[in-house]
Amino acid sequence: MDRGAPKELKNDIKNLKKGESVFSRKGQVLIQVWGEKRNVKLISTLRTAKIVESAKTNRKGEKICRPEVIRDYNKHMRGVDRANQMLHYYPCSRKTVKWAKKLVFFLLQMAVLNSFILFKKYTTTEKYKKRNYKFKDFILDCVEKMTEQNKQCGEGEQSRNEVDDESIASDSSAVTPPPATLRRPPVKDPENRLEGGLKVHKMVHVPPSNNKKNGAMRKCRVCAKHKIRKETSVMCASCGVALCKLSCFNVYHTKKNY
Repeated sequence: MDRGAPKELKNDIKNLKKGESVFSRKGQVLIQVWGEKRNVKLISTLRTAKIVESAKTNRKGEKICRPEVIRDYNKHMRGVDRANQMLHYYPCSRKTVKWAKKLVFFLLQMAVLNSFILFKKYTTTEKYKKRNYKFKDFILDCVEKMTEQNKQCGEGEQSRNEVDDESIASDSSAVTPPPATLRRPPVKDPENRLEGGLKVHKMVHVPPSNNKKNGAMRKCRVCAKHKIRKETSVMCASCGVALCKLSCFNVYHTKKNY
């Protein structure tokens, strides 16, 4: 704005009051400054410096006057500003990230915002139609749905479905009654062992075999893979695999390479 602007215009800006306007034109380029709480600087090649009335009124009931450029901007660019505003609430890009990654993150974030707008427009559920269902809530719901199934954790990471070892050991209700019959454990790992979390995979006691009163013992699948001989009386009711009651049960159902 300062580069190439007339000196007279710069001097007039210093004493500009709210509701006043100063402008300068060079060829088709119009430079206009509108006095508000902070001066609004405008550049246009289409409009004049004309002041027009808007449909809004102030506290006294008087119609608010604005430059023609501001009226057109609010009319045609409001949606763009609103989108940028919502994106800046929850930014995912960082200054240290390279421009290619920033572009990918921006496109991903824009896709989520467009999905939120369409979802709010076409949803028939009253819960989501309410005004208090915000863009943040939509993002959290998307993340929860995408991580709910097929969740895999790397080394040192915990699943959100994971139960603390101490709570499992102290809570006797964590282990459900055993099945009536004892089946042979599968040779290969079941395909659904990483799906559903602990809501699907329940711990049960290995049922007794050969009419024995006491429960049977089996080798822990996780310990056996690490060449550790350890027997356990707990198994997964869904997978049919024997696992140690503490850490091995969580590791088996949350890590691809256990």
